[in-house]
This record gives sequence, structure tokens and C-alpha cells, in this order.
Amino acid sequence: IVMGGLCADGHKAPAGALAASCASFRVRGGMSFSGDKECAVACKVGGGGGDVGLASLGNSFCVEASFLVRSTAPPAHSPVVVKSDNGLKTGFGIVVVEHPCFKMDVDEGLFVHFFYGALSLSAGDHVRHRIQPGNWYHACGVCDEGELRLYLNGSLKDQCSIELPSDAEATLHSKGDVHIGGLPSKCGVDGAVDTVRVWDEALDESDIQSMMNSVVEKRVVVSEGDVSEHLVAQWSFNEGSGDVVYDSSGNGAHGELLPRANDEGAAADEEWLAENRPRRIKVVRDDFEYSIMSSSEAYVDAQFTQLQAFKSDFEEAQGRAITRADYLLAPAE
Repeated sequence: IVMGGLCADGHKAPAGALAASCASFRVRGGMSFSGDKECAVACKVGGGGGDVGLASLGNSFCVEASFLVRSTAPPAHSPVVVKSDNGLKTGFGIVVVEHPCFKMDVDEGLFVHFFYGALSLSAGDHVRHRIQPGNWYHACGVCDEGELRLYLNGSLKDQCSIELPSDAEATLHSKGDVHIGGLPSKCGVDGAVDTVRVWDEALDESDIQSMMNSVVEKRVVVSEGDVSEHLVAQWSFNEGSGDVVYDSSGNGAHGELLPRANDEGAAADEEWLAENRPRRIKVVRDDFEYSIMSSSEAYVDAQFTQLQAFKSDFEEAQGRAITRADYLLAPAE
């Protein structure tokens, strides 16, 4: 904006630019969920035709999502994104769980989990990390031929190995569709979800960090080393309105809001739908930042890794979940 005009003596005043500092932030589309177990976004696998994308995943893949959880009630699960049966006994997903404070549990509080095959809180078949309610996180779960890794805001937080089928062609994937924000008739997320993606290869840390704040463009002509060719599904929720959530990967796994507006039964009640049905929101937040650990943080991280290894060895040897008492009775080393 330029300010000018005439001076008091009638001469033309010099032009002066008016400027003000502006704080930059990014506005994204997202989906808000009420926590009701009937509400979710259901994304159809194989919608693009043929054995492509989500329908042909192997044992090397990853799934990522940006999310915020307001609250959860133990022992209920909050499925951020899952491709699984309703019992979470097969398939994969990112799930938030409130660990209850009883029976001398070692881990208490709110945790995000990445699982492949089955989610069992008492077994070492998943990776997890503690989070805080009301905060935005970017989680990326990586399966690299039987090694599971969980990255939170671009930083590796947990890893473990799982047993894969002896048949090299077999997988632990479910034939079901993808559900975001809930599992119909089972459980739901009280919170919000931003961009969700699935890849058919195990991304490395640098790739995760470079893409966690953006929507990936699926290029028609792929240059050498371009990871976008491995993108098999992406839901950005940037449509602005409507009941369809589009998969921008080109594989046609488009989603729809559940319950549908024309469903019969209790869900058809307009007041209930207005209060509980997933709704589109503008997500205004800072970009996720990957922070390099200080020496003290690195020490704590090393101790955590040692404790995780001890926990895994103990549970394998004893056939039960470890407790606080077991930690206190363990040798000092």
C-alpha cells in the first residue's frame, strides 16, 4: 500500500510505502470427529480398478497421519487410521490408546501405537510413544520387512521386530477398507485428523521429515529417486465441502463420511447427525518441527532403548507383560 497526496503548500508529497509485519501460518483442511463409534471416514480399497495401491501392499510399507486427540476413555481405542478387521486382529494402523492406571502397569497415560498384524497391548507386536491430549502430532508407522518403526514429528521414537509368515509371499494385511477417525460400531476418535497417506515402501527418516508438512504431488513423469511413485493413497481433506473425501494418489480409494446422510435408523436423526457426524474444519497450526536431540535428551533416549530391549527380552522369556515390580527387581545393569 502506497501513501501519497499533497503537502500543505500544495506540492506533491513523496510516496511512502505502508508496511506491517505479518505472522505466517498455514491453513489446511481437516476432519473433526466427535468420538461416536458410528462415525468415521470409510475409504474404498480397489476403487481405481485392478490389483493396485492398497490392495497389493506387501511387507514393506508405511502409513502416516497428522492428528489431534482431545480425550479418550480406557480401555477404548481411538483409531486414527486403520486398514483392519473390527477387532484389530489383522491389518495395520495408527491407534491412540489410554493406558489405565492399575495392576502395576509400567506405561500409563495416552500413547499412539503403530501395529501390523494385530494390536495387543500386552505383546510386543507394535511400537508406541507417549503423547499429550490436545496437541497436534505427525505419526509415521514404517514396516520394513518385519521391523516396525514409529516416527513422531519426524523423529524415531520406537522400533521392534515382528514375526512374518514363513511364506515369502504371505502378508498380515486385512482385506478390509481403510477407516479414518473410527471403526464403525466399535470405537471412534474424539479429535481431528489432517492429511493421511499410505506408501508401498518403507520411507527413511529424511523422506518423512521432508514431506510431513505438505501434500505430496503424484507426478506423471517420475525422476530417478522420486519417492512419489510409491504413494498408493493420500487423503488431504482439502475438498472444502461435500461428503466425498478424494484419494489424490490416482488409485481411486475415495472415502465417504459415515453415517451417510440418507442412512435409516437412529443415525437419520438430523439433530444427532449435526452433533456427531464428521465435519470439515480449517486446521490452523504451526508446521511440525524435527528437533535434534541435546546430549541429555540423547542419554534419556539411550536409556529408553535399553529399557525397551530389557522389556522385550523379559516378556519373551516369561510369557507375560512386565510390571514395575519386575523393573525394581531387575539387575542394575
